[in-house]
Parts: sequence; C-alpha cells; structure tokens
Amino acid sequence: MAKINHGDKGFWLEFDNYTLSVQYGIHNYCERRSSLGTSTNDAEEINSKDFEMGIFDNVTDELIPLLGGQTVAGWIPVERLPEIIAAVRDSDIAKVRAVIS
Repeated sequence: MAKINHGDKGFWLEFDNYTLSVQYGIHNYCERRSSLGTSTNDAEEINSKDFEMGIFDNVTDELIPLLGGQTVAGWIPVERLPEIIAAVRDSDIAKVRAVIS
C-alpha cells in the first residue's frame, strides 16, 4: 500500500520496499536552488520545472545509490516523474537509474 507525506519543500511517496523523496525548494538541486528568501510557510506556493530526488530502502532506512554512487539526483525534469514513481513502486531501481541518466 502506498502512502504520501508532505514536507515544506516537497513530498515522499512510501511504497512497500522503497520511499521516493521528491524535493524542489530552496537549496535543493532544482531551478529554485538559489531563490531569494527562505520562507517555506504554507501560504507560499512552491513550484519548479525540475526536482531533486532520493530513494530510501524501507528496511535499512538508507539512501540507495543512484548515478555514479551518488544518493541524490538533481535537476530532473518534472515530465519524468510519473515513470520514476512507477519504477519505485515496482521496486525497479535499475529503471529509475535509466530514466534519470
């Protein structure tokens, strides 16, 4: 069963084996990385054309290496998100790596 959690700069999708973290706020690897200001309150709309992501193993709670041994990947176009979500849901980390490379 899947579960979604919202944070101040993104969200997490928790599936049976892995949790996908999608972040797109200030200081994340996305177009908003260097945005002025630091407010992330609920009244401020945060949006981006790309995002930073990581995948947690639900058993070890550790980040999974993605590309080049890095545990986060950034500047990923939003258009790739549906395919990434499906691959994480299906526990197909090789597919995630192919989509973000």
